[in-house]
Amino acid sequence: MPGAIKLNECVEDLKNLCRRMTVTDRDRATPTWFRMSQLVAGMSFHNPDDREPYLRNLYLGEAAQRIVEAGLSTGTLPVWTDFDGRFVEIDAEKFFGRNMWNSTHTVLTGKYIPLNVWDDELRRDFDRADLWICEGDLSAIRKHLLEHRGRHFGSELPQEWQDFADHVFGTSTDRGVTVSPNSALGEWTLPETIIWFASVDEAAVAEQRTSIDRYVGSRANPWPAIRVGLSTAIAQRFCQCGSKPIDCWCEDDANKSLKAACVAGKIRVTGVPAGGGERQVVPFEAFQNAELIVEDGGALYREPKLGGQMLFRDLRFPRDEVQNLEREDSNSAVPASVSDHSGAPGRPSSMHIILAEFERRISAGETCQRVSHEAAELFRWFEAQADYRKMARATANTIENQIRARFRTLKTP
Repeated sequence: MPGAIKLNECVEDLKNLCRRMTVTDRDRATPTWFRMSQLVAGMSFHNPDDREPYLRNLYLGEAAQRIVEAGLSTGTLPVWTDFDGRFVEIDAEKFFGRNMWNSTHTVLTGKYIPLNVWDDELRRDFDRADLWICEGDLSAIRKHLLEHRGRHFGSELPQEWQDFADHVFGTSTDRGVTVSPNSALGEWTLPETIIWFASVDEAAVAEQRTSIDRYVGSRANPWPAIRVGLSTAIAQRFCQCGSKPIDCWCEDDANKSLKAACVAGKIRVTGVPAGGGERQVVPFEAFQNAELIVEDGGALYREPKLGGQMLFRDLRFPRDEVQNLEREDSNSAVPASVSDHSGAPGRPSSMHIILAEFERRISAGETCQRVSHEAAELFRWFEAQADYRKMARATANTIENQIRARFRTLKTP
């Protein structure tokens, strides 16, 4: 996953940093210190002077681990996993609640270890799945760890180690991503453009811009929070796939539609090269075999199988071109290829387009049986494509049921 590290590697980094902090009298008065001191007292050491450093490292390492566990269970530390070839964010409430996971083993191994899955197929499907933390979120949890120990225990990190941590755990803002969207120039950021594709609602874009301005001004690395806010807004307010928020692919649909427009050269996108330099127009060829990521102000990454390196950051999209493109799509003829099952180029890239086309045909008087048959064939075609392998058969059935429901609604006097 671009810009991310394994959960257990994140924990080890935090442990190593936390072990450089001081142990105070308030630390020594905690039940945890007492329990560990009793444990260490029964251990033999070749050099008795090693006992105290060992106890300190044990105590401070667990302190870092508990901060990570708390971040996962409360949702303040977003975690991702590779599910059927696609990275998805795990819902903290559904996966990290009480009696839902083995927190110690999960954090130490970096794999999701579920508990009590006899009535929960979803968590059972994620058993032993690798967990990833975005670099920006790692910086945020590091800052929280230092502030927590300083506030509650009076513990300090020596300045030389603070400087070292700032260097090692650099944030996106260290690479210059601090600029909020400049609507005066008629430009949208990647999150604004994605929510437009998902909603075709200028009010939603304005709300997203307000959210970006707020986070950019209040956080060292605002993009993880912006990413979560974007996903939540689309899943809860503009979802058209009918899935639960954790399974909603509408943001992904919008992202793919936007990328397709960029590959076709229909939008003049500008960005800052990953290696630095002045803002420039991003060649449309750069979008081929690449991914649009809501990080670093909106970044273009090469696909992981091709190296996964960043190509451009701080992407900007001309508002007028984006809106005109949507108007052209809405005024165009019926999407070609919907009834063409040859797999030729030009098939619709969005499930939303499919639903709109089937609804038009049902309104025009076609039978539900014929439309449903073609829908099933088209869904099978989508499942065969690499970008849509995550879509389970159950999800396809859900959409087909929506088509049937719409047919019944439109046919009802």
